[in-house]
Amino acid sequence: METRAPQCSCGTETDEEKRARVIEIIDQFKDQEGSLVQILHLVQVSYGYLPLEIQQLIAERLDIPLSEVYGVSTFYSFFSTQPRGEHTLRVCMGTACYV
Repeated sequence: METRAPQCSCGTETDEEKRARVIEIIDQFKDQEGSLVQILHLVQVSYGYLPLEIQQLIAERLDIPLSEVYGVSTFYSFFSTQPRGEHTLRVCMGTACYV
């Protein structure tokens, strides 16, 4: 018997379905201390970025200030608050890259 991996439904998922998945993610991790980065990462995988209204939902469900969620999402470079393109280019501007 052959098992197949589930196909991605990223482009066909409605906003309500995405929001329900975000709530599931939050509920799964909300009792773990320091889980905000993990939650933001999983939500960004779902949305492709971290919209402000979803950050507000995360703050409400975790009972923390929006400023804390926004601060973490803007501090780390791997989080994006704006939609990104399909491919991301990164250019190293550090001294080691110039050598």
